[in-house]
Amino acid sequence: MRKIFTLYVLLLMSLNLFAQDSGVYMTAKTTKKVAGIPENTMLSISGISYRLDPIYSTLVWKIHTAEYGTLTLESVNNKQLPLVFYVDDIQGYWDRLIIKEVIPGYLNAAKLYTDPYQYELRSQLESEALQFVTWIRDNGMELNDPYLQSYVYSLVAKIAPKYLFDARTTNVNVVIIQDPSPSASCYPNGTLVINSGLFSTIHSEDELVAVLSHEIAHYVLDHHVRNINEIEKNRRRSEIFAGIATLATAVVEGVAAANGNNYMPGLATSAVAMMSSAAVASVCEDLGMEYNHEQEYQADRVAFEILSILGYKQEAMATVLSRIEQDFDVYKGASMYISSETHPSINSRISRLGVPNLDRDVKFEQIVSFAVSNAAMLRYGQGRFVQSLSIIEQNIKNGVATDKDYVLKAKCLLALENSQAAINEILSLLEIAKHLDSTNLDIYKTEILAILRGGQMDAAIAKLTDYLSMLSEVDTMNSLTMLFVEQEIDWSKDMLIKLNALR
Repeated sequence: MRKIFTLYVLLLMSLNLFAQDSGVYMTAKTTKKVAGIPENTMLSISGISYRLDPIYSTLVWKIHTAEYGTLTLESVNNKQLPLVFYVDDIQGYWDRLIIKEVIPGYLNAAKLYTDPYQYELRSQLESEALQFVTWIRDNGMELNDPYLQSYVYSLVAKIAPKYLFDARTTNVNVVIIQDPSPSASCYPNGTLVINSGLFSTIHSEDELVAVLSHEIAHYVLDHHVRNINEIEKNRRRSEIFAGIATLATAVVEGVAAANGNNYMPGLATSAVAMMSSAAVASVCEDLGMEYNHEQEYQADRVAFEILSILGYKQEAMATVLSRIEQDFDVYKGASMYISSETHPSINSRISRLGVPNLDRDVKFEQIVSFAVSNAAMLRYGQGRFVQSLSIIEQNIKNGVATDKDYVLKAKCLLALENSQAAINEILSLLEIAKHLDSTNLDIYKTEILAILRGGQMDAAIAKLTDYLSMLSEVDTMNSLTMLFVEQEIDWSKDMLIKLNALR
């Protein structure tokens, strides 16, 4: 009994300590007479600290002001402070949001948990998220585009807080994965996972800033911790994290099998993308990232306000949702932004955010072109040739198409068209690809198939013979390359037998 009493006293002592004083710089106006200060008085704030008193459902705040020294204010039952905070920069915006939305949640948690900040849960969530992101990187799901990643970091630096007022760690880092669906997620360790398909769906920096702001808002607002607390009402935490580990193992094995059976230099297989998408969806749920209506609306509102602070178009979030809705109508694929049992309808969200502006920014489209190429390849791998063609045309029109883009367009036309005019266009596209990179073997195989489509047996045999010579000169130090070359040599030899018989 004495031990229990001692523990209880220690808990109360820890809760009654003020959180470390934070250098919060903003102005505020009193909404009523408080601490002897008249209503509508402006205050210059240089620091804020707080402590929790769960016994009396009270938050006690110490606010350092230039005019009146340190004020001690109490907020009972999570009532808002009698202050209106004014901010003029992004850090101040996040500070105000945490004061109003996050810290009151700690008071609620203090009534339920011995540790109101739930450090153990946060540590476990961060560890599991880090492991999953590491699995993504180690198994070929990450898109290799350092330039795009650096560009996204430049935007994150504008959006994300430099620190979190409540002393949580904040290190927002970026991972872009090979997945054609237009989605992004911010994990409990601060990792922003962005699908390549998002970059083929949005068409301006304003729209990307809207998405990044929305996802960072979920992270800063602590939505994942609140949702895990709800999940734990029905499932034990050990079951949740065991499910994540099992899923990640299955993904690793599946990716390895896909790489071994479907290898093509430079081409991300649709099998990998499908496993990536399924894994991310499941892990998002288990890490508390399946957000409810209120949380989605809240993150939308934050994005709307951040766009204004940073000087971007405020309707950009509505534009993103409108484009994703169009994407969903075309592909009928899953997206975290489309309404579900937990997500509000996309139309209701758009109606709150303004009128979409569907203009396109060519410079932005040029910056994200490699991700666009990846999304187009993945759509092709899914057999969505019309959509793949539409996506890749963007790079060609913008003057940033690579040899792989021209080959992909040629392949789409082979799947969709059967006329001499189409064959001529395909051969022209492949000639452009050769000028860009004459070592791309996929050019020559596609060329052989196009020539055969036109019924030119002798020309096809000559190209096959050249293709065999090129294959014999490929460096096969890599085991996957060796397997690919062996398969292509076998195919070419068998085709020569077939074509000589058909001639």
